[in-house]
Amino acid sequence: MKTYPKVSFVIIGRNEEKHLTACIDALMRVNYPQEQKEIIFVDNNSTDRSLEIARQLPLKIIALKQQPATPGLARNAGLQAATGDYVHFVDGDMAVDCEWLNHALPAFADERVAVVVGRLQEVNPQKSVYNRFFDLGWKTAPVGEIEAPGGGGLFRVAVLREVGGYDDSLFGAEEIDLGYRLRQKNFKVIRLPDRMAHHDIDMKSFGHFWRRGVRDGYYEMEMITRYFNWSWPLPQDYIWKMNAQIIAFIALAILLIRQPHPVLWLLAVDLPAFFVFKKAWHYYRLTGERKMSWLAAFFNYFNMFPIAWGEWRFIRSWMSRKCKNFVMEMCCTYSAAQSLETS
Repeated sequence: MKTYPKVSFVIIGRNEEKHLTACIDALMRVNYPQEQKEIIFVDNNSTDRSLEIARQLPLKIIALKQQPATPGLARNAGLQAATGDYVHFVDGDMAVDCEWLNHALPAFADERVAVVVGRLQEVNPQKSVYNRFFDLGWKTAPVGEIEAPGGGGLFRVAVLREVGGYDDSLFGAEEIDLGYRLRQKNFKVIRLPDRMAHHDIDMKSFGHFWRRGVRDGYYEMEMITRYFNWSWPLPQDYIWKMNAQIIAFIALAILLIRQPHPVLWLLAVDLPAFFVFKKAWHYYRLTGERKMSWLAAFFNYFNMFPIAWGEWRFIRSWMSRKCKNFVMEMCCTYSAAQSLETS
């Protein structure tokens, strides 16, 4: 007789009244024995009707009031309350596919696998060009062993507790931080080609797109400063590639300002065009969508700029903290020296 391990689904949400009922309904329909499913909703200090909606449904509720209300804080609260052998984190704007567990659980036959994730699919990809861009990104994300889980995924509870869960001080890149720590202990994160969940990013404006890129750049740079080493590949390898492209572009722009030359103008045009064409071909080869591949390639290239701005904001903040600490240490040393002289 087949045995089924217990799975705890932990929904985290802040002001998710728009999606919450659909998210929970999808979990109830997941093709898995109901007695082996546990559903926990962690409300991350919502100001809408999320808690009111959740209390009408058959699930365990944790209402957090602590600040700052980070994703890691909510996931750790759910992890602590989970009674399953596995915990599946679900963002409030996701609806898990009904057959996902049947695809994901067999991957844990490898004892080194700590996390299994799958593909996301946008609910309304036609609603905006930004939704289309991210939908194509979900479709073309690499499968197999990857560096870090995303916002959702199925985890071994024992392993996640062993590494200390998420860093609840981070407003972004908490999954990247967790991925580093898992790999340091020789665990693996796996992405399957199967659909894990429908997702509603609901991105309507350029401002939303820009702020997301800035946030990603800021916290990904923090991850680089935490875990940087000169081994190959470099941590967050794609960030280094993006920075190399931006530095080359800025260098060309400075040279053009100082000494306009036809060759430099040709390079300034051809360099971005080459990278956009390369990415468009990558998307087209994987999806066969010609028009959307070009649009996604443009957004992918342009996204380097808000990411770079976020990195610069982190570097400025990091340097400011270092300078303040240095000044304080010097002041303390001077005060201690003065005390010795007067005693």
